[in-house]
Amino acid sequence: FNADIVQDAEAQLDRWISEAKFYHPFYAHLVYRWTALTMQLYRQDMNAALPTVESLNRVYPWQMPDFERSARAWGYLISGQGELALEEYNYFAQANFDNVSSLTRDFAANYLAHLCFQFIDREGAPRIYDLLLPYAKLNAVHPAGVSFGAAALGLAELATLLGRREVARDHFEFAFSMNEKMGNRCASLQTMLSYAVFLASEDRAK
Repeated sequence: FNADIVQDAEAQLDRWISEAKFYHPFYAHLVYRWTALTMQLYRQDMNAALPTVESLNRVYPWQMPDFERSARAWGYLISGQGELALEEYNYFAQANFDNVSSLTRDFAANYLAHLCFQFIDREGAPRIYDLLLPYAKLNAVHPAGVSFGAAALGLAELATLLGRREVARDHFEFAFSMNEKMGNRCASLQTMLSYAVFLASEDRAK
């Protein structure tokens, strides 16, 4: 993550909007909101991201609600609002995760994988694993085009939860290798941390 690049991108977006270079004002506003949310999530600025998600959900309820809910759940979780995060997560769990759209499945399922791991939901883990598995060697990509790292990290956490330790190890190692090759340092560090916890638990078991 490079704060200067994000600031430059946001400034450029403001200039485009003010100079009316978008053809349709409705589309301009929607693109602006989505791009702003991308920036906020990427720098983990949840104080800004949560109101943006609420605004998108209120003004454009037809726009990828599964993505918005999963992003909001993750935002609640990392900002210390666990009960609200669990409420959003249960929206998917109660439908056996069948309400995850194919349009945003890689990104939404990736969020749900991390949430599932945090909530230790062993009942939901197999279903989310199956949803995310087709993206095992791909990026989890925001609809506006931002990479949040290898989807294999979410699969590694789910496999850990399910007791498939050798499978989890393979996912962890692939995720780290892929994130390093992409130059995604945030995702690499997150993978290293999760893998370290995994290895430490393995040592304790011995």
